[in-house]
Amino acid sequence: MYINEEELKECYRGLKQLADWDTLFYFEESVGKKERITLNHIWSDNLNAYYSAIYRTREEYKSLIEECMNGVEFIEEGYLHCLDKEEHAETSHWYALFRLKKDCDLG
Repeated sequence: MYINEEELKECYRGLKQLADWDTLFYFEESVGKKERITLNHIWSDNLNAYYSAIYRTREEYKSLIEECMNGVEFIEEGYLHCLDKEEHAETSHWYALFRLKKDCDLG
């Protein structure tokens, strides 16, 4: 995903505004395994085009979600290794299933 922090936070806050107590969220994202990776205008033979991307870490995404949605409960989260490619050893696919906590302010 290529989106700056402030825009991503705005998206997460907007999702919370649409949610109710029984709303389940499922996120799936490509992540940097050990650290954030930022690519800017990099050529891809697979895409046959230039592309840009920010691969945040799992921890960064969890922290942003918790900060912006202010009271979430992670039900399940982990890596989808079946989607990983050998040639992209520094990235992985992360998923998270979560909901708002019962005492969370939906404001």
